[in-house]
Amino acid sequence: MNIEHGAKLEDIPGLIKLHGYGEELLEANRSQFLTDPMIITDEQLKGDFMEWLEDPDIGFFVARENEKLAGFVLAMIMEEPDDLINIPYVSINELAVDKEFRGSGIGTALMKKIEDWALENDINIVQLNVWEFNKKAKTLYEKLGFKTIQCQMEKVLEKR
Repeated sequence: MNIEHGAKLEDIPGLIKLHGYGEELLEANRSQFLTDPMIITDEQLKGDFMEWLEDPDIGFFVARENEKLAGFVLAMIMEEPDDLINIPYVSINELAVDKEFRGSGIGTALMKKIEDWALENDINIVQLNVWEFNKKAKTLYEKLGFKTIQCQMEKVLEKR
């Protein structure tokens, strides 16, 4: 496995595909609650990925296995105040691993790369959000030492 900082322009279709796995998971578990789902087109995602790859305050790492794009992680340095976290901190926005490579240590390696990147930027706090139904991701994050610091709850009301 090889982990690189950044990605190549020709990787963008593969990054969009990997991003789609998260969308599938969200739709499968939250579709009954999302009355107006935000639809992001591939063209918008392409623009976002290009912007993220050029921003020095963004940690964007890709994993390759035998030259094949196997996963990516996207994190940002945050300097805005937060109720629960001192600033600055690194916020992991997305971790995605190709279905073919899940369970092979790629997610762990990408997360450790973000931790190294945070420390290189003199930041010792890394945070992320994870859906409660995403048990595999929660298990990985807990194994890596992440702790729950806040619990968001909701109740869906019947429309009258």
